[in-house]
Amino acid sequence: HHAALVVVSTLSLALWVLPFIAACTYATRQYGTQLSLGNYKFGHPFHFLFSKWRFCRYHFGLVLLCRQLTLSLIPSVSNVLQLSAMVQLPLMGFTLAVWNG
Repeated sequence: HHAALVVVSTLSLALWVLPFIAACTYATRQYGTQLSLGNYKFGHPFHFLFSKWRFCRYHFGLVLLCRQLTLSLIPSVSNVLQLSAMVQLPLMGFTLAVWNG
């Protein structure tokens, strides 16, 4: 049963999560250009990504999204590599320290 669940989670990561991250990356790269061209409707579908930040910091939404993805993958990857919780916890702390600067 475990192998089947690993396959399902890998497929869901490949079919939903990675395309979502790619779309958010594309939107973040285009956001400044589109707004400078006067296309203010460009950001509406990605309001969740840009609404918390000032215009000069619009890329922080993508940084936060990638940090959350990294934190969510640590337990899964640790289980696949058969790392104990004693390793996972410091790894999460290190990840938070790196992402938070």
